[in-house]
Amino acid sequence: MGILLLCTGNLCRSPMAEALLRRRLADEGLSVPVASAGFVTEGREPPSPVIEVMDGYGLDLRGHRSRLVTPAMLRDAELVAVMERRHLREAVALDDDVFPRSFTLVDLVVRATAAGPPGPAETLPDWAARLDRGRRRADQLTPAPSQEIADPMGGPYEGYERTAAELDGLTARLAEALGGLAARDDRSEVTHANGAT
Repeated sequence: MGILLLCTGNLCRSPMAEALLRRRLADEGLSVPVASAGFVTEGREPPSPVIEVMDGYGLDLRGHRSRLVTPAMLRDAELVAVMERRHLREAVALDDDVFPRSFTLVDLVVRATAAGPPGPAETLPDWAARLDRGRRRADQLTPAPSQEIADPMGGPYEGYERTAAELDGLTARLAEALGGLAARDDRSEVTHANGAT
């Protein structure tokens, strides 16, 4: 599956991050599949502020429908990025083996910047394993507001704008860090539950 992004409802943060990261990776010439999911809703449209904010980035999320993460998605993902530490705990509860390749998006970008890009022969799972070195599970499963992306759901429009701007910066840095990963022409685009690619 490539990279899987997770948030609570797959309505705001993870679909915004998915769209932004997909474009950033394409800009880097990387053909890495990106998908998103959540833990509490399925088949719902993003709220109108998400649509409007992402329109400002030239990205159309009107066709997005929320979907629930499954253990199979977690098993198939080469790298998992979550918006909050609690999402990491929930993912590990679904599939304990996902922990070594799961990070909050903030932590992932910090580690990726420090570790450097994947080497010439390094795959995405190999790179994730390198980023995981030295992490203690107990440290990663406790709350850490500094490593979390605020949920704008139900708040003022400015909150959606702030979240989108933060995600835009983080996905840009992640795509840049992945720039050493060879483009993979043999990968197909991830198909969403609604049939869009």
